[in-house]
Amino acid sequence: MPIRISNLLRTRVEIEQQQGNQAVLEVANDRQGLQLKLQSAVEGLSVAAITYYIVGLICYLAKGAKALGWPLTAETTTALAIPLVALGVWWFIRRIHLRLAGHPDNNARR
Repeated sequence: MPIRISNLLRTRVEIEQQQGNQAVLEVANDRQGLQLKLQSAVEGLSVAAITYYIVGLICYLAKGAKALGWPLTAETTTALAIPLVALGVWWFIRRIHLRLAGHPDNNARR
């Protein structure tokens, strides 16, 4: 009888440990989801900030190029560059993200 009681107590302790571990895993999973959302937001802001900086440089280049005979105004050149730069920056950050994540599609291209 004491062995049976001991086994029942051990089983009860193991069940409580498993429930505690499950709760810890659920919290970790929730935090990971929040971290991924935050990372996505930071990547989006990075695309915007880098695009803004590069387009500013292009504006300065376009002003100089206009003086050398470039056919478009600096404003037009800058406006045309915005979507191209934004797409290029997004693509570049996405490639870095895939490479760091070890995405299988990215490794197959090497």
